Amino acid sequence: MMNFLIRLIAALVLIVGVGIVQTGAEAQEARVIKVQGKKAIVQFDDGYKPKVGEILGGGGEESGGGSGASSGGRDTIIGGSGDFSSLSTTPGGASTTRLSLSPRYGWNAVDMEYGLLGEFTYQSSTGSSSRSIGIGGFFDYNLVPNKVGNDMVYGLGALGSYVTTATTVGSLETNSSSMKLEVGGQVKWFALGNSVAIRGDGVYSYIQNTPASGSSTTQSGFVVRGGLYVYF
Repeated sequence: MMNFLIRLIAALVLIVGVGIVQTGAEAQEARVIKVQGKKAIVQFDDGYKPKVGEILGGGGEESGGGSGASSGGRDTIIGGSGDFSSLSTTPGGASTTRLSLSPRYGWNAVDMEYGLLGEFTYQSSTGSSSRSIGIGGFFDYNLVPNKVGNDMVYGLGALGSYVTTATTVGSLETNSSSMKLEVGGQVKWFALGNSVAIRGDGVYSYIQNTPASGSSTTQSGFVVRGGLYVYF
């Protein structure tokens, strides 16, 4: 179990780290102080030291204008969330403890965000444990536009995924599949700058499990999830 969790955490750290590196390399911000003809004096954020002759990208768009078709530096999303929960199973009423990590990659259209997600989960209950891997998609509807200048973005969110699970009971291992649907609210706080957001979700989770043999079961309950996301 410990090795499994370490690998999941390492994968999530790697994904977020790559996004931060890309953000630093591709999305340096500068404020124009003075313009004279085709020349301008610009001021960079603290911590960045420009070099003579350096060519900077950015497309020349202002972050606060436009019709909302572009997020002004927040077009692409990469990161992940994790949760720890206790859900009730029916029939039977047993309690299941779950630790889950979910990396995401997607796109930001200011009012909407969408993309792909993965899922890695470890579950344990009385006398059994399971390991899951899945793939799916997510969709956010932002009540506050997600663009540079808005540090607190919140709205509604939903996701769906298909998951395969290997369950161990004693020395016996069985396989099953499940469909998961979650709906609820989400908030993104850009406390670490214009590109890095701390995200929180509060959702109602419904999971239908289909074993290789036997009857199907369902899991449902409220899940609180937190994560770190990079926009570039």
